[in-house]
Amino acid sequence: MSTLSLFSNSLLRNSSNYLSFSGCRRGLSKVILGSAALLFAAAALPAACVTDAPDPGCVHFALRTSSSFDIYTNNPAAYGTWLNQHLWRMQTSSSYFDLKLSWFPNAWAYIDSYAVYRGSALQTQHPEWLLHDQQGNALFIPWGCSNGTCPQYAADISNQDYRNWWIQQAKGLLATGYKGLWIDDVNLVMKVGDGYGRSVAPVDSATGLPMTTQAWEKYFADFMTQVRQAMPNAEILHNSLWFAGSGPRGSDPYIQQEIKAADWVNKESGISDTGITGDDGPWSVQEYFRFADIVHSLGTRIDIQEFNMNGEYGIAGYFLVSDGRDAFGAGVAPGNWPAVLDSSLGAPQGPRYGWNGLIRRDFADGMVLLNPPGKPTVTANIAGSYVDSNGSAVSTVTLAGKQGIVLIGHAPEASAAAVAVPVRMNVCGVAAGVFGSDQYFDGGHCDTFTSVVDLSKAASPAPQSVYQSKRTTDPNSPGFSYVITNLVAGHSYHVRMHFADNQSRSAGSRVFNVIVNGKLVLNNFDIYAATGGPLRAIVKEVYGITPDSNGNIVIQYQNVSGRALASGISVLP
Repeated sequence: MSTLSLFSNSLLRNSSNYLSFSGCRRGLSKVILGSAALLFAAAALPAACVTDAPDPGCVHFALRTSSSFDIYTNNPAAYGTWLNQHLWRMQTSSSYFDLKLSWFPNAWAYIDSYAVYRGSALQTQHPEWLLHDQQGNALFIPWGCSNGTCPQYAADISNQDYRNWWIQQAKGLLATGYKGLWIDDVNLVMKVGDGYGRSVAPVDSATGLPMTTQAWEKYFADFMTQVRQAMPNAEILHNSLWFAGSGPRGSDPYIQQEIKAADWVNKESGISDTGITGDDGPWSVQEYFRFADIVHSLGTRIDIQEFNMNGEYGIAGYFLVSDGRDAFGAGVAPGNWPAVLDSSLGAPQGPRYGWNGLIRRDFADGMVLLNPPGKPTVTANIAGSYVDSNGSAVSTVTLAGKQGIVLIGHAPEASAAAVAVPVRMNVCGVAAGVFGSDQYFDGGHCDTFTSVVDLSKAASPAPQSVYQSKRTTDPNSPGFSYVITNLVAGHSYHVRMHFADNQSRSAGSRVFNVIVNGKLVLNNFDIYAATGGPLRAIVKEVYGITPDSNGNIVIQYQNVSGRALASGISVLP
């Protein structure tokens, strides 16, 4: 069988007048594809999500193409139907794809935001549009540099003439028939350097001084806003950096402005990026998911682009965050299309939550499980009737760190007379008496201590060890939450929240709110002030909490001053 290599980087297609260098420049990840049409004939059923209808339980697959994919796009008679039945969008290159829009109209055209290609007509005609250092040397986008030069000069994104020219090029692509723009290098981290790839702050034409990070962010955000305003009906995707900006992630006003100017923000390398950890810290997959939540809150969608499938880890991450309008991509083709991409899980039954050391999300017709990078292997029993993406029955799941799985099926049917049972959790701890180990969490991190906690003033306290472990908010995060599932919908529950603060030394140092199923139950709660000092247990109670229609109670701990804290939770019928 003949094979060919599909690189996730696209290649320079043509025309120096267009910014059409189709490619990610940060790592080449190769997958081997079969080239014969017979290989996919047996798998020609259409994927679940090729329409624009919102559906969090299926995959809107957006493929980044390269010249290696031409074997398929050059043969629409053999592959055209399959591509239209499986690919929701395709990132392509003008002018190579212009005449192919007649049979695949759902294509995005690649265009770089500030690359001016060395030797291009644009460089020759408008050298004043290039960024320079203080000695007047033209600066580059620091990628692919060798022998004192790089393939792409860095354009001055603050220059209005450059912006106007760029927008006209983009409008020309849309007039050709492309559905939207795949805009590369929307880097609100300043990516400018010399010919050796060393970072250099360019001269700011507005001040004559080295450009500041804040000025760079503002120029980029304003540029992207101008693009959005010039083409209000086009689909626009930004290939941007999820870690850009200052302050808590997603809070930088210029980052928010940039996100709002796009329909999708692309996250290159997806959740399989080797720099993403599993420690729930600022570079963790959990923080990545919280960033996706922020993107959604700003009215924009996320495109998780894996360089390869990495088993079902990447697609599991997609399902954990999808709001029904997001996209997913990886290096696949007709000959190696994984069955999991055709999954249809139905409506989500709630948000993701911690479960048995994994991250889980339930759907009407399935569930998704993910074990973050670096975590120990977890084996969990699966109650109900489930199969994996290949149709094999599943009763237990074993996932090592950086593994995920998508299961299709249903949880056990509730009996006609459902029985409400208590749920007691030792937050961040192991089982202690009637308290079980920690689960159902989203966000925050764990700490334990050995100092004795005074239980004398707490009403019906938990065992001592419950108060010696705690979950607190991660740095740069607004809080954390618990989604307690499998409760009896319509039943009234009594929620008891256990607290002990071993660190605060004065009132006001740790103040937070607690919200239960959307109701504020603790307002500006201060453990130190309520107990009169550190290492003193307190229990706060709320009655009459009814689970939602899916049987969930959601408890949110939100920072006011300092970091929110929880020691234990009891949900009693």
